[in-house]
This record gives sequence, structure tokens and C-alpha cells, in this order.
Amino acid sequence: MSEKKDVLESYVVKIQNQERMIRQRALKSMLEFCASEGNLSSETAVDIFDSVYLALIKCYSDKFEMCRSLSCSIVSEILKYIEENDYYLSLLVPVIAKRLATEDLVEESEEMRLQLLKQLNFIINKYKDLNASGTVHDRGGGDDLLLKTYNDIIDILKICLLDSYPAILKESCEVIKATAATSTSFHYRAETLSSALINLLKHRHSTIRIAAIEALGIVTLNIHSNGEQIKRIINALSPLVMDEIPFVRRECGRVGCRFLIDLRDRYSFFERILPLVLCCLSDETLEVRDEIEKLWMKAGAKYYTENENELQNLDLIDSISDNYPDFIKQRPSLGCRAIVRRSLQVLNIILREMEDWKEDVRLHSTKLLMQVVIHSESHLATKYFDINAVLCKTCHDPEIPIGKCALEIAKLCGRFVDQATWSKYAFDELKIRQNKLGTLKCLNALYQNCTDEKRFENLKELSEILLDTSICQKSEELFQSELMSLLESLIEGIPKEDETFVEKNFYVIALKSTAVSYDNERIRATGVRVLKRLVEKASSSSFHFHDMKAMHGKFLKSALDTLDLLDTANDDSFEQVLVLYGIICLCGFQKSFIDDLKRVILTALEHCEAEGKIKIFSGIAMASLNWNQTIDVDDPKENFLMLASFVGEIISPHLIWNAGQTAESVRSMATASLCALVQGTTPEHARKIVESLMTVLVSLIDDHNIATRSYVLKTLQYVGPLKYEQTTILSRALLTRLDDPGSEVREKAAKCLGNLELARHEGGEDEDVWENLLKTIFDTMLIHVETPEINVRENLIDSITTLSRKYPKLYDTAISESTIPQDLKCRLP
Repeated sequence: MSEKKDVLESYVVKIQNQERMIRQRALKSMLEFCASEGNLSSETAVDIFDSVYLALIKCYSDKFEMCRSLSCSIVSEILKYIEENDYYLSLLVPVIAKRLATEDLVEESEEMRLQLLKQLNFIINKYKDLNASGTVHDRGGGDDLLLKTYNDIIDILKICLLDSYPAILKESCEVIKATAATSTSFHYRAETLSSALINLLKHRHSTIRIAAIEALGIVTLNIHSNGEQIKRIINALSPLVMDEIPFVRRECGRVGCRFLIDLRDRYSFFERILPLVLCCLSDETLEVRDEIEKLWMKAGAKYYTENENELQNLDLIDSISDNYPDFIKQRPSLGCRAIVRRSLQVLNIILREMEDWKEDVRLHSTKLLMQVVIHSESHLATKYFDINAVLCKTCHDPEIPIGKCALEIAKLCGRFVDQATWSKYAFDELKIRQNKLGTLKCLNALYQNCTDEKRFENLKELSEILLDTSICQKSEELFQSELMSLLESLIEGIPKEDETFVEKNFYVIALKSTAVSYDNERIRATGVRVLKRLVEKASSSSFHFHDMKAMHGKFLKSALDTLDLLDTANDDSFEQVLVLYGIICLCGFQKSFIDDLKRVILTALEHCEAEGKIKIFSGIAMASLNWNQTIDVDDPKENFLMLASFVGEIISPHLIWNAGQTAESVRSMATASLCALVQGTTPEHARKIVESLMTVLVSLIDDHNIATRSYVLKTLQYVGPLKYEQTTILSRALLTRLDDPGSEVREKAAKCLGNLELARHEGGEDEDVWENLLKTIFDTMLIHVETPEINVRENLIDSITTLSRKYPKLYDTAISESTIPQDLKCRLP
């Protein structure tokens, strides 16, 4: 021992030398000596320390960093062997404080500051271990051996927490943990560290944020009688539940659970603490969810223990019901549910943040609301008024994850909240909200997941709301898809009793919703499916509809009566025009409602813009192809009278020539409607209609619009034997179309020529003139039969063949005088 002491004394002399190199070499040698195994022991360390500490402490302020670092390392090596004693604590901590705890930076080296802080942490941890063993109480000086140096430690931490070096910040947080675990006096000045720690929550390094969260949690638990500061700390922690690093979010959950278990007066802060925990229960990282869920269960268990008398009876009443969703793996414990239920004021914060402009804030607050709903269950009914409006808005959120999460919440509300509660607020929201898509999505989710036997009791009220034109006539694909889905759910609840208004309302809603989006194939298919399901449902009621046509006949007038604003200048995008167009296409023409349909069509055509008229006529054209299948009239005479009336009132006025390009387009679609109508009726009725309109049709053969000429010629294919004057005018018009610039027109003109025939009752001079005209027709056709266009040539050959059978002599004369090639003559009769 004396030899070692002599060696150390020689080192002590050298480290006090004025030359840096001598001091540095001496310090290195002393460090090697202390670090060598066997040189120090618990018996000799105290004597060695007493002999060298004055010189070493002096080196703490050496102007050379290497010397300061070596001296600090030597002290740390010796301290490993010294038993805990407040004497040595009182020697070293003030020296460290002198270097670190001053506002004017004394220790300029970052590495040296870190080394000193680690030494402080090492010293404190020695006393923590001592405190854990229980022997601290045997020492003189009271229970808290850190008490004498407590102010120095806190002063060091206050300055180091403002350091720019990340490693120092992290080590400072570790010192806070060690001090709190070691000193029973930590609470005296713990609050003074909170502001610096709050600033660290925004540090760019996630490890610093994690350390700061943990340290701030410890500090908060040691703050006494300052609720405002605790609120400030919790508010500062809350944004970090949205941190991009999962471990930061997990630390927030850990701290939150620690608060729920250990925080003084924690019941007063439940509504502020809960977001820290519940957000982690919905975290996207499994590791975070699993760990926080276990801690959350512990917090619930402690709350149950503290309130067992109050909750033990509730445990029997609040049993698991059939309404509990299957996708939740485990129902929260009664204690956890009770914590949330007594803290439903947290909804005010959640709902406000669900309407924030930041996407991540909205998403996390929506996930938080889901956890509140899961834990609140049926107790949520008292707050559903506040939830409904925000939930409806969130269901329409353009960000898919947010909207999807909101729909899941709506499904949970449908399960947990009684129908009488949510229907009142949901219906009111549907009436007043301008953007109704989110409200409709929410309502659909509520109905689809509600198991209440009375959920369909207010179908009449709901059907009257859905009849509003801003709902059932809204031409938006997503909206109509949602409405169709809702209708499919509601139709199942239509009562079997004689509830005419319910079935009629749902028919009108489904029909108009399908009609307004008729051109959308997917919506149309869904709408037809809904209408068919309504027919099936109605078959068991007093109506006994055997098919959709019967339902149209019964209820369509009601749908037509709800169409308004048709007496204004509307274009083809106006929803009323789209509905009328869709109704015509879907329902066609029936005897039971054709007069009402004509009335509505006439009103629309009278006031519409050209685009709107074209849209309506296009619907008429499609429906007219099935006139005989839908008109539901057995008497041919009555059928023709209805047909003639429809043509005369609706179509004929728009066949008359008017100047202008828009008038030309309308005329073209009116001609298309006539063409479809003659195809949809019997040949006999078609001939009568064509003959009655012959004058205007012949004039349209020369129309400027090629589509109009084509439709007219297709219509004239149904012509029969005509009077001489009509035949003459028609034949000359057809012959001129053989040179038409449109190939389709030339083809149809060639085909129509074969249908020319003079009425049989004609005779005398008209027959002679007709034969002269017919000779001209043959000659012209034989000239054009040489055309290279295959379709035109084939149609001419067919027409020549047809006419040759009726008038063989005239044909023989014409063919004999013709100069067409021999190969074509071989193909002719």
C-alpha cells in the first residue's frame, strides 16, 4: 500500500507542474494505474482518493481539454471503489456545477461537458442503488443523501437541457430519471425543469424526443399543487401522438398510462390524459398497440380497485351484448370503460380537431373518436348530438383513410346507440346540410349496422326527406351510389300492411335517382336492381305487383307530379331534364300514364334550351323502339290513336323547318324519334304515320343535316302505296339523294326506291304518267348501279329487283336500252 501511495504522490507532484506535457503524461500514467486490476480496492480507494483529489479537482479547470478529461476519468475510476458517502458527494458535485451550471459557458468542450454529466449520472446512480437496498437510512445525515447537493444538480440540469449537443440533452434526461429515483426531495424544484423539457419535444432527433417525453413524465409526477403547469405539459405532449416515429408515439402512451396510475389528483386530468393513451390503441404499429394496451388494462384495473363499490354492480348490468362488434378482438375492461365514460368531455376537443385543416390532425382525432366510441358503448347516446354533425362531415372527407375511419365510427354508433336517438339527429342533419353525401354515408352506415327491432318505425319520415329534389335528383355518381345502397337497406323494412305512402315514396326516390344518372351504366344497373327488389317486396303487400311495368303504371304519375322547374330555360345538364329523360327511357309509354307524360314533355319542350330538347328527344327515341311492348293496349285502333296523338303533339311540331344550327339539331333528334317510333309499332301503323307526315318528310329529305336526311330515309322504308302526287314528289327526292355526299344517305335512298308503289285505285292518265316516271326511275337506278360502293350497289340491285316484279315490261325496256356492263346485267333480273 505504501508503494502505491508513493507512486501516486509522484504523479500528484507532476500533475501540478507548469508544463502541459508533464501534466498530461502524469495524468495518463495515473489513469493507467487506477484502471489496472489490483491497484485499487474498496479498502484502499478512500485513502488514495484523499491523497489525490485536491490535485485532480484542480485539473478540472485546466486550460487544456486533454488534462481536464484525464482528471475526470481518474476520479470516475476511483469512485467505482468508494462506498457511498455524502462527503465525497459534497466535494465533487459543486466542482461539476462550477463547470456546467453557469449561464456563461465555462466548459467550452462539448465532449468534456458530456463527460462531466456522465460522471454526475454515475454518482447519482450509486446512491440510487443504495436507496434501493434500503441501507441509506443507516447513514447519517437523513434519508436523502442527495439533499445537500440537490440545488447544484438541478442547476446543472437547467443549463444542460439548453445545450446544443444532442448527446448532452439525452444524458441530461437520464440524470433526471436517476435523480427522481434517488432523491425523495426531487419534487422541490422538479417544476423548474419542465419548460426546458417541453422545448425538447420539438427536437429533430427522435431519440431526444423520446428521452424528453420520459423525463417530462417523471417531472410531472413530481409537480405538486400546480394543475395549470400539468395541463401545459399534457398539452405539449399531445401533438407527439402524431409523430412519424412509432417509438415516440409509444413513449407518449407509456407516459399517459403512468399518469393514469400515479399522477396526483389524476381524476381531474383524465380527459386530457386519455388522448395520449387511446391514440396508441389505434396506432398503425402492432408493437405500439400491444404494449400500450397492456398498460391501459393496468390503469383500468387500478381505477376499478379504487372504485370497486361503485362499479361492481355495473359489472353485472353492463354485460356484453349482441351489439358488440366482432372486429374488436377484446372488449375493454370495465375499469377502462369507466375511465372513458367519466371523461366524455374529451369529445369537445376531439370534435374540434376533427375539423382541423391538417390531414394528420383530422386522422388522429378521428381514430381517437373511434376508441372513445368503443369504450363508451351505449353511454355515447348522451353525446351523440355533438358527434353527429362532425361525423357526417368527416364521412365525406376527401382523404380516404379519414373517411373510412369515420364510416367505421358510424357503424359502431349504429350498434351501440339506440335508433330513436341517432335517427332524430341524422334526419335533421340530412335536412339542413348543403353537402349531403357525408350525411348520407353516415346514415347508411347507421342503418346497416343497427340491430334495433324498431329501426324501421320512422320510414315514412325518412322517405319524405329523401324525396327532396336535392337528394333524389342529385346527379353525382358517389352520391347516387350511396343513396342506392341506403335504399336497398331500407326496402327490407317496408311493412307488409297497406302502407301506400311508404312504397310510393320509395318508388319515386328509386326511380328519380336511377333516372338522373341513367347514362351511368353502373348506377342504372343498381337502380334497376333496387326497383326490382321493391317489386318483390310489394308483391307481398296489398298491391301484388307482378312486374315492374305494373308498378310504373301505379306510381309513375306521382313521380311526374314532383318534377318542377321544367317551365324554365334548361339545358341538357339540368337535373330535372335528366330525370325526365331517364324516366322516359326506364318506363317507356303506357296507357295508364301516357297523358301525364305527354303533359310533362310538352312543358319541358316548350321552355327548354335546344340542348335540353335534344336530350328529351333522345330519350323518346330509345323508349319508342319498344312502343308495342310497353303501351299495354290490346285494341289496335286504340293503340294507333294513342300513337298518332303522341306523334302529332310531341314530334310533328319539331319536324317543321326553322333556321339556325340549334333548330337543325333539334329537328334531327325529332326525326330520330319518329324513326324509332315507326320501328317500335306495327308495319300497318307505321305506314299510316308516314303517309300522314309525307309532305314534311319529303321536305326533310333535302335537309342540310346529314343525320336528319338519314333518319328520314330510314323512316320512309316503311312507306306503302301512295297517291300519284305523293309518289311523284317522293321519287324525285329519292333520286336526287343517290348523289348525296353521305354514303349512308345514298344507301338508304337506294333501298327506299324499291318501296315506291302507286296506290291501286289510281287509274287513267295518272297511270300513264306514273309509267313515264317509273321509266325515269329505272334508267337512273341503272346508271347508278355501276357505283363502286358495294352497299349502295347491292341496295340498288334489290330495289330494281323489287320494282321489276311489279312492273316487268317497263323494266325490260329500261334494261334493253341500258349500257351497263354485262357482268352487272347478269346479276339483274
